[in-house]
Amino acid sequence: MNFKEIIIPITIIFLFSSCTPTAPTPTPTVVPTTLPTATPSPEPLTGIIFWDANGSGLQDETSFIIPEFDPEDPPYFFELLAANGTGLGNYTPGELVSVPEPPIPGIGVCLDEICTETAADGTFTLQPEKAQDTYYLKFSDPNTDDPTRAFRYINKWNGLVVIESYEMNGVMVPEQHLNDTKDIEITKTLSVSDNTQIGLMQGFLTYPFVLEQYPEPFIWNYFDIIGNRFFDNAEKNTYTKSRDGNIISYDGKYHREGGPTKSGVNDSHTGTDFTIPVGNWILSASPNSEVYYLHHGDDEELRVSNSFTLSGINYSNSYGHLNAQLVERSQKVPRGGILGVSGNTGIYAGGYEELHLDLSIMSNAGHKYIDIFRTIIELDPLPENYWGSEYSYWTVDNIPQYPLVEIIE
Repeated sequence: MNFKEIIIPITIIFLFSSCTPTAPTPTPTVVPTTLPTATPSPEPLTGIIFWDANGSGLQDETSFIIPEFDPEDPPYFFELLAANGTGLGNYTPGELVSVPEPPIPGIGVCLDEICTETAADGTFTLQPEKAQDTYYLKFSDPNTDDPTRAFRYINKWNGLVVIESYEMNGVMVPEQHLNDTKDIEITKTLSVSDNTQIGLMQGFLTYPFVLEQYPEPFIWNYFDIIGNRFFDNAEKNTYTKSRDGNIISYDGKYHREGGPTKSGVNDSHTGTDFTIPVGNWILSASPNSEVYYLHHGDDEELRVSNSFTLSGINYSNSYGHLNAQLVERSQKVPRGGILGVSGNTGIYAGGYEELHLDLSIMSNAGHKYIDIFRTIIELDPLPENYWGSEYSYWTVDNIPQYPLVEIIE
């Protein structure tokens, strides 16, 4: 083999190798050192719904006088007390008791489209889709068509109120510790910011008395549930009365004025009269209200009238036969605030110590008076001029409760 035979193959190989394309340099994949975090779910919204019997807005104790009742068919309030471990079987009618306010089961609670109902202990849990500063809740009551069991109001607690002691009309009014609350119709939306207590009430009235001063209230004159009576502003403070002479007593029997009577009802009587010793504090029975009228009549009766608006209705409470008025016109008064001193002023009192308490709806036509008790008389048919109340206006149906107040004397 000569030199030419050797060099040619090498040259060909060299030329062939130099034409081979260069492989591209691979781009490295960047692997993130941290993975994206999922958005955390907001904290569940929890709460408890309870029977706010004393109107304080907070779940605490309430005090009342046990009424006559059928043990086989107890009031709904007693049912819930028993379910909460507070049995009343050992108590007797007329006895004063103080018990924890019971939780309410079966109340529907909705946050937007997320709904649940309260458990046997009154609690509920809702899972919001996103965290918010304020949540808006709606409620539903399965007993809405039964006036003996239905809840009509939410009592929202806004904080504590302290009224310093002061002197008025020769009386030293003591320091008062009260609760600032707002009553809301149960069908309205309630705004809450976090886990919360929610108090429900059947009506909105509590006793106008201090528990320690007057532990055995006695009603001697009820509301007349047939007829009608208006206080007509257009007639310059005169009454339009419908005195028909007929009265239905609270035992369901008729009698005529001036004839054989059962004590406890007078014809055209617009309120409820309590016997109470002279000199006791008289408290506001209604939710946050305003003093709109201080009566100094020709009959020398002293009376305080408060007004408040609830569910679009303008209401008035009147407290009569006082011996001293301890508020000023346009003054704001929380539930349980001192209005005056009990007394016996006025010709209608006849020197007899009493408190007249009434409730009315105010309109341009005047005042239409309302029975604060749900009428329990069974008459069929009812008379045409029957005007008893379908609902009780007490916080517990037909069982008045004492307000939670602290008087520092």
